Amino acid sequence: MIGPVAMRCPNCRTAIEYGSFVAYPPFRCQHCHVLLAVSRGYLVARNYLGLLGGFALARAADLLGLIDLPDPQTCGGFWAWYLVIVCLTIPVMVVLARVVPFLVSVPLQFYEYGHVTTLDLNRDRDMELEERDVLP
Repeated sequence: MIGPVAMRCPNCRTAIEYGSFVAYPPFRCQHCHVLLAVSRGYLVARNYLGLLGGFALARAADLLGLIDLPDPQTCGGFWAWYLVIVCLTIPVMVVLARVVPFLVSVPLQFYEYGHVTTLDLNRDRDMELEERDVLP
């Protein structure tokens, strides 16, 4: 049976199982209890790959005649292409989220608290995480 590539905690180097974490919000290492998060670079790269895959699917469907999209240089054509690409990008990103961990190790990093937001919307949640994160 083929399984996902092992991820490792950057603090204690313990292997973390694929199903025992979420991409957001941060989670704790089961061994050393440090707050971890999936690397932002990984999430951004996965999003760009999803967008590129959605565009490639839309272009292939147009070239194969599966859908008849107007010229993208017209106003209606631009919005039609935009809508098709967005609708195809979402399933591609879901597939990438499930397939990529089987191909490469998902990079983990220590969670950095974000205190500064434009409206300070996360202040209570961040303070709660800080209080739980204090080691005895």
